[in-house]
Amino acid sequence: MALIQDPATYSLNFGPTATWVAFIVGVLMYVVGFFGGLRLNLAKMITAVVLASAVSVVARPLVNRVHVFVASILGGEIAGFAIPLLWTVFVLGVCLSLYESFTVTAKEAHPMK
Repeated sequence: MALIQDPATYSLNFGPTATWVAFIVGVLMYVVGFFGGLRLNLAKMITAVVLASAVSVVARPLVNRVHVFVASILGGEIAGFAIPLLWTVFVLGVCLSLYESFTVTAKEAHPMK
């Protein structure tokens, strides 16, 4: 696992095999989710993903500044691992929270009669 230290382009590089395996597992998760009920709420899922992606893109410069700050305190290797991981968890949390709000809250606010 190699680290790229430039905060504007920092990432973990696991190599092509692990990258392709992770991508294929992600696609399979979407396929399983789609047939497991996601197709019934597809518009809500797409809206949640688009909004979470917009938050991610717009807030990225702040994440780069945090990465530089953390790297100055803890070192580049720790920051290069921790900051992308925490940012991914944050964006996933935003997306899941939005999706839950769209699906569960809407059903609770307007129960079927």
